[in-house]
Amino acid sequence: MIRQATVKDAEKLAALMMRVDGQSDFMMFEAGERTLTAEQMEKRILSVEKQSNSVILIAADEEDLIGYMFAIGGTANKNRHSAYLVIGIDEAFTGKGVGKEFFAEMERWARSKGMHRF
Repeated sequence: MIRQATVKDAEKLAALMMRVDGQSDFMMFEAGERTLTAEQMEKRILSVEKQSNSVILIAADEEDLIGYMFAIGGTANKNRHSAYLVIGIDEAFTGKGVGKEFFAEMERWARSKGMHRF
């Protein structure tokens, strides 16, 4: 299930992000390179919620978070229609279509915000 993150997800999302950092050589941060608290993640979620061209999506399996996708929209008039994307999926769930679901949901979200200039 893909949905937008809320402040109630902050602790689990912070833990997931740090876990994924250690599972892949493709993430910006390496294992243990950053510390991310629930409070910091809560502030980030609240900040993103205030921006009309940014979103944090999460994937959940039962009670656990298994993936995330951030879209951080541009702040200048010329790039407000574009976004920087970050995706991370727990290695136990890779190859199972989670990434495909994220991109489909992100496209729906972007179109709803008028960010569909291709």
